[in-house]
Amino acid sequence: MPGAGNGYFLVEVDGVSAIEATECDIGGVKHEPFKIAVGNRPNPYLGRGKFEVEEVKLKGAYALNSQGEELFQAFNDYIRGFTVQQLSFRVVQLSEDGFSTLKVHEFIECVPTMFQPEGKKGDSKDAAYFTIAFKPTDYVEY
Repeated sequence: MPGAGNGYFLVEVDGVSAIEATECDIGGVKHEPFKIAVGNRPNPYLGRGKFEVEEVKLKGAYALNSQGEELFQAFNDYIRGFTVQQLSFRVVQLSEDGFSTLKVHEFIECVPTMFQPEGKKGDSKDAAYFTIAFKPTDYVEY
């Protein structure tokens, strides 16, 4: 795996390294248990209910190859209804040297919520940065 340039998050889209990001906001998982009130019991019985994975936002991202550039097109196609295929993302957190893996986050069957290009300057020598956000159906961390 090549070292990271100035980003510490390598993002794979459906198994292909596509973008690199400098910041990753992971919302976590919310769980809402079910409740059963029985007779005169003052408190209800609680059990496993429904859960929801919160939105994930990648900031300061830039494309590493043509797959990264196609990500914008995939987001547009999804929100316009041209495709119903949901993408899966793997976010690999790298150490400062860009070679060691610190943590891996897998986001399964994601729905795009935002794609925003960051400000550009005519004399800029940096890559074209953008921010993307998506809401996953499920989340695994290892």
